[in-house]
Amino acid sequence: MGRPRDGVLEAVTTDAETPAEVADETGVTERAARIVLEAMAELGYLEAVGGRAADGDDRTDIRYEITNRALGFVAKADVRSVGPVPHALDCVDRWIRLPETMKSGEPPAPEATSEDWTTNFVGAMATVDDAAVRASVTAAVHRNPDAERVLDAGGGPGSSRRSSSGGGST
Repeated sequence: MGRPRDGVLEAVTTDAETPAEVADETGVTERAARIVLEAMAELGYLEAVGGRAADGDDRTDIRYEITNRALGFVAKADVRSVGPVPHALDCVDRWIRLPETMKSGEPPAPEATSEDWTTNFVGAMATVDDAAVRASVTAAVHRNPDAERVLDAGGGPGSSRRSSSGGGST
């Protein structure tokens, strides 16, 4: 075994396919690897392939493959493939650091949370449902129907700007 990988996700998205291989790559127990892989499959980030023994108890021959839903953890070139989960994890990390921020008065730099923070944020914004965007814009228009301009202070998706400007992003 070479250098242990940083984690189960890195191992299973590169070359480890079974709980035993993930355990070997990461230094965790095979049981821990199996539990994490099964949870990731249940959440739709991995797909279990292969089969079980006839009695259904032997899980050693199950292999796991990454699904499209997990692309945001490994493919950052196209923000449309990132999805909302990496950004949500970045936010959780910042919430965990909230007591420190409250004491110091200085929030951590986004890059301190994740080197992919900006990509993760943009990827999450790209997944905002068009119906949610339309509902937000409609509520704003109803609140102030005579407004000549709209300020998107929340940093939302470009679809908010397109919706509020009548089609073209401004």
